[in-house]
Formats: sequence, structure tokens, C-alpha cells
Amino acid sequence: MKQATKVTVISGIIAILANLPINAAGFPCAAEYKEYRKKLITEKWIPVAVANNVKGFTEVVSGTRLASATWLDPSRKKTWILVLWWEKMKLCVPPYIAPD
Repeated sequence: MKQATKVTVISGIIAILANLPINAAGFPCAAEYKEYRKKLITEKWIPVAVANNVKGFTEVVSGTRLASATWLDPSRKKTWILVLWWEKMKLCVPPYIAPD
């Protein structure tokens, strides 16, 4: 299977996806984004609306395999961009991600 390495810098945040198979994120789905989103809202994180968002998630922009969600921390000082991926028509949260 072909491997890909991608490093993207977005607003000072570095997202590294190294040696991931092209057809999957390569990580287990730790949580469905829909449920994780509820936790972020409960903890007072603020979803940041983006253009061309995914239906039902104003903060998520997506390609065919990967997506990202933009959040503002409770103090409203930092923006957090969470890298997600599609698995069986659901957005997945990687196991190593947790908001500060």
C-alpha cells in the first residue's frame, strides 16, 4: 500500500500525519466526533463556523478522507484545529488528541 507523509502548518498549529496509508488514517477511532463534540461543548469550547462545512457540524471542513474541526478554547485566546477522518460514514477522533 502506498504511504504518504504530510505536514501542515495552520495558524501556528502543526498537524503531522506521517506514514499513513492513503485510504485510512492509520489510527484506531478513539471516539465518534459527534460524541466528542458534545464533551467539548460541555467543557465550554466554542465551535468556529467555517465555509463549506459538513452538514450538522458548522466547524468541520472535509475532503474525501480527512477533515478538520476548528474550536476556540474557553478563554477565547487559542484556536484549536482537530484533525479527523471518515470511517464507515462517521467522523473519527484519534486516540492521542485531547484539548488543553
